[in-house]
Amino acid sequence: MKLTRRSFIKFSVGAVGGIHLTPLPWYLMDDVAIWSQNWWFRQVPEKGMLTSATTVCNLCPGGCGIEAGLISEKRAIGISGNPSHPVSMGAICPIGASGPQFTYGLSRVKTPLKQTGKRGDPSSFKKITWEKAIAEVGAKLASLEGNGERLAAVGGARGSLSSELFSRLIWALGSDNLFRVPSSADSEELAFLAMTGVRAPFSYDLVNSRYILSLGCGVFEGWGSPVWVHKALSGNRGETRLVQVDSRMSPTAAAAHRWVAVEPGTEAVFALGMANVIVQKGLYDARFVGSARGFAEFS
Repeated sequence: MKLTRRSFIKFSVGAVGGIHLTPLPWYLMDDVAIWSQNWWFRQVPEKGMLTSATTVCNLCPGGCGIEAGLISEKRAIGISGNPSHPVSMGAICPIGASGPQFTYGLSRVKTPLKQTGKRGDPSSFKKITWEKAIAEVGAKLASLEGNGERLAAVGGARGSLSSELFSRLIWALGSDNLFRVPSSADSEELAFLAMTGVRAPFSYDLVNSRYILSLGCGVFEGWGSPVWVHKALSGNRGETRLVQVDSRMSPTAAAAHRWVAVEPGTEAVFALGMANVIVQKGLYDARFVGSARGFAEFS
């Protein structure tokens, strides 16, 4: 039989159709699914009763409510949103859902590491036991008695128990060199301090806002609580007008009612220009703004 182009196509179509009419593809898919569960790098929890626990996600400052699925009340196997939480109301972002990967990742550092060679050389870090690490740190802290200013500590997230314990520890040793991981809350507190003389955090009433002007801050992609921002703005989307000032077409700029494109790094210049127009034309509440610290010099 001579193999022609037409006969080859007919044979190929018949073979594909015939295979799909047999249970072979479904058996193969089932075997592949079973086989893929036995890969050496998959973290398989032990067998036990499935329970759940409610808590708050701390992978970002948003503080969304989550429910963790647990095996034997200790091994987390999945994370979902908590519908009873007032901020997230059952929703969860991809970072929060990937929490178990942070906890059980194969590359996670699980033991204390001591630098045994040249400072800054990553290959010189060697594993030591928790008992040895606690003993060495305790001896170092005891040697700093009377010289607490030589001690510095890097705490965790602001408002956390570990950060509070770090703060009390170094104060007890006579030091105030406590540093925290930088956060957008630092800038907000500094701005609030400049306006009112009080250093404190504050929030934004996006739900009842009717006009939002965002300068370089992507409200939809990682600012504050992304889940809450999406819910707050989706509820009154027709009434709230969002204007995004940004140097690129970000997700927020694409979703905004208007995107004002500026050159990179000129958002502050744009804001000062707007402030100049507002002040010169008197388009502000003098009774409210006039009491702000430094407004007379600024105007």
